[in-house]
Parts: sequence; structure tokens; C-alpha cells
Amino acid sequence: MNQTTSIACHTLRRTCLPLACYYAVTLGLPLVNGAAASGARFVEHAIVVLVVPPIVVALAWGISVGAHVAVRAVGARLGTTGPSRRPM
Repeated sequence: MNQTTSIACHTLRRTCLPLACYYAVTLGLPLVNGAAASGARFVEHAIVVLVVPPIVVALAWGISVGAHVAVRAVGARLGTTGPSRRPM
């Protein structure tokens, strides 16, 4: 597994529980309370709720990968292997 795939898996694992909770609150509770009867308004809400969070996660993942690549490129250019770790 390469580093980018590893970062993607880590990001996915970190976002599963918060997204599940978010979906439960924003979709599950309204459904239990009868919001599905409102028709098109709930469908529009559901589409936004289902589409926007994965896009935000993907953008955050892309920024994270870009930052890792930039740090590695700067480190390679400077001849270091990464940030120095000093014991506290």
C-alpha cells in the first residue's frame, strides 16, 4: 500500500463515525418524525446532506495529501527525511 492510499484509508476511518452520526441526526431523526411526508423539500434536503459531506471530506483529503507531498518535496530538496522530532 503506498502512502497516498494509506492516508486515504486513514481519512476514511476517521470520518466514518462522525458522518454516520451526522446522517443519523440530519436524515434519521426527520424521517422518524415524519418529514418524508413533506415530499420534495425533504428529498432536496436529503440530497444535499448526502452529497456535500463526502465532497468536503474529499477536499480535506486532497489538501492533506498536497501538504504531505509539499513537505516531502521540501525535505528532499533540503536533504532531510522529514521534520525533526525532539523529545519533550
